[in-house]
Amino acid sequence: MAAVLSRNLSDITDVTKFMSECKAMKIEVLGPDVNESQLKFSVNKRGDIRFGLGAIKGVGEAAVLAIIGEREKNGNFTSIFDFVERVNLSACGKKTIESLAVAGAFDGFHEVKRENFLPVEEGEVSFIDTLVRYGQRVQTDRSTQVTSLWGEAVMESTTAKPQIPEVVEEPQITRLERERALVGLYLSAHPLDPYKLELEYGCNTRMVDLKNRNELIGKDLTFGGVIIGYRERTAQNGNPYAFLKIEDYTGSDEIPLFGRDYIKYCNFGRTGNSTFIMVRATYERSKYNDKVNLVIKSIDLLADLQGKLFSKLHITLPLHALTQAFIESLSEQMHETSHNAVDVTFKIIDEKIGRQVAMRSRRKCKLTLELIEFLQDWDESDIKFKLS
Repeated sequence: MAAVLSRNLSDITDVTKFMSECKAMKIEVLGPDVNESQLKFSVNKRGDIRFGLGAIKGVGEAAVLAIIGEREKNGNFTSIFDFVERVNLSACGKKTIESLAVAGAFDGFHEVKRENFLPVEEGEVSFIDTLVRYGQRVQTDRSTQVTSLWGEAVMESTTAKPQIPEVVEEPQITRLERERALVGLYLSAHPLDPYKLELEYGCNTRMVDLKNRNELIGKDLTFGGVIIGYRERTAQNGNPYAFLKIEDYTGSDEIPLFGRDYIKYCNFGRTGNSTFIMVRATYERSKYNDKVNLVIKSIDLLADLQGKLFSKLHITLPLHALTQAFIESLSEQMHETSHNAVDVTFKIIDEKIGRQVAMRSRRKCKLTLELIEFLQDWDESDIKFKLS
C-alpha cells in the first residue's frame, strides 16, 4: 500500500481513496515526521505507513535528501535545536522548515508547537528567523574550529539557544486546514470526527453519491458535512440564489439554494466555512423539463443534533457469541447516563433449535463511537447492530 500511495503521489484524489482503503484494512497511515519519513510513503518498524516528506508542498527533494542523509549518518534528531544545528540549512531553509512544521513533521519535538512557526506581524522577529540564525551560527562555529598549539580541539559553539515563545494553540479546525493546504488532505485528524457517529449512521447518502441524481429521484436523502464554500449569484429576474459546497469523508459537492431555500438557509453559508450541517432533501424531476432538482426539506447544525438522532440500539447475536468475555467487555462500553441516552435491546438466536429471544437492557447508555466500534470489531463477525 505504501508503494501504491507513492505511485499516485501526484493525484490527491487517488491518495485519499487509497488512504481510506488502508483504514479499512486496519493499516495506520501516519503523518510526516523528520525522524521516520522518507522521500515518499514508507513503512516504519512497527508496520505503519509513514507519509513522505516529499509530498509536502514547499519541501523540495534536495531538502528531504539532506534531512535523510544527516539522520542516517548521525542518528535521529532529538529536538528542534538539534535539527537546525545539524541539517544543511542551505538545502533546508526557512520556508522549508515552516512547511515541515505546519504539516506536523516536528510534532515529535514536544518543546515546540506548530503555532511557533507561523508568520508574525510585520516588524516582529519570528521564532523561525531566530531559530535559523541560531543554527547557522552553530554550524559556522563548528566549521571554523581550529586546533590549539597543544593539539586540543577548541570547544563546541557556545551560542545560546533561543527561547521558545509561549503561544496559544489554534482551534483544531484551523490547524487541520493549514495541514491540508500543505499535504492535500487531513492527516492528524479530520474536522468531521466529532460528528462521525451522526454522519456515518445518521446519513443514508454520501456527498459522492449526489452526482447520481437519476438514481436518487424520489428517495428521502439525508447527508451532511462541513461547509467549505459558499457563492451567491443574481438571476436575470433580479432574484438572488446561492450554492453551498459541502464536504464529508467521501468528497464534496454543491447544493443549490433557490427561492425560499435561499431565504431560509443562506445564513448557513454566510457564517463562513467550517460550519457543520445535516441536510434532509430529495431529488425531483422538474414539471417543465427533464432537469432533476434537489428539493431541500431541512438543514440543521450537527451540533444541535448531536446525541439526539438515535434513541435505540438493537444488537443481534448468536447464542454461541454470548460469552462471559463479551458480556464483560460490552458492559464496560455501555456507560450509563440519563442525558441523551439510548435504549438497548438484544435479539439472541439459537440456530441449533431455531429459536430466538428478545431482551431489553434496564440500563440506558450513552451512544459513543467507541461502543459502535467495539461491536464492529468484536471477534464474532456475525454480531449485528442497528440504530433507530
